[in-house]
Amino acid sequence: MRRDLVRRMVQLEERYRSTEEWPPFVVVCNRIEPERRNRLAADERIVQDWFRNDNQFVLARERITSQAGDEGRRRAWNGCLEDVVRELHSACEYRDQGCCKFCAGLGLF
Repeated sequence: MRRDLVRRMVQLEERYRSTEEWPPFVVVCNRIEPERRNRLAADERIVQDWFRNDNQFVLARERITSQAGDEGRRRAWNGCLEDVVRELHSACEYRDQGCCKFCAGLGLF
């Protein structure tokens, strides 16, 4: 009976093992202002879009959503969410210098 229980536990662990790797650190760069955070509508909530990964940490931004199934967007491993990087870069104080921490090394600009 004990061997059977161990075998079943191993099968369950294999079945529900996550294939997604989690980053060691998530750095939230663009947070929702506290004033706006305090005025969320009843159906609104804040999610994180993980838009850039360099294998040491993930850069994320906060976004307000009212869609029930929206859990935030995740970039491909070793990739970026190009539309989010472009949006953040358009308001970046360093954009006139060519690139910033959001777009450096991506070759987008």
